[in-house]
Amino acid sequence: MAEAEIETKTYGMKMACCQPFVCLPIIWASISGLGLSTVGVYDLLKADGHFFTGIFLLSVGVIVLLLESISVLALTCCRKITCCHKYTKVVGWFDTWKRGLVYAIVGAICFLAILRTKYSIVCGISMILAGSLYILKACKVRSVKRSAETDRKALTQDFHDGQKLDV
Repeated sequence: MAEAEIETKTYGMKMACCQPFVCLPIIWASISGLGLSTVGVYDLLKADGHFFTGIFLLSVGVIVLLLESISVLALTCCRKITCCHKYTKVVGWFDTWKRGLVYAIVGAICFLAILRTKYSIVCGISMILAGSLYILKACKVRSVKRSAETDRKALTQDFHDGQKLDV
């Protein structure tokens, strides 16, 4: 099996790490996850009653960082024969619009009055932006797939038209 086929089956389609619609959501969500974790620790250590906010932000931040680190592994070094392939299949299924929707919901939860602190609002905005980037990534991936399919059909039609002219 060719390397491109392995990457296609692992992550949905072959994507280079340097494409902006692949890198930008991962980088922004990683920064947001780090920010969530930092604000969570800050709220846990601060003694003004934001203990549960700190627990929520810290746990969500760790989950976001875990998802994004597995995404980076999937894009860079995981192949079908390695053990991390099992995890990248799950992350590949949970990529793009599904992850974007979850990140946007988590960002909206950060605006609730129970969890609202000045730093959790910044984290909420950051997570909504990360979710939007993942949803845009889904739209971009779909348009690339459709244009590739359209190009393939046009080339096939041109080939068949050329064969008819030669006869």
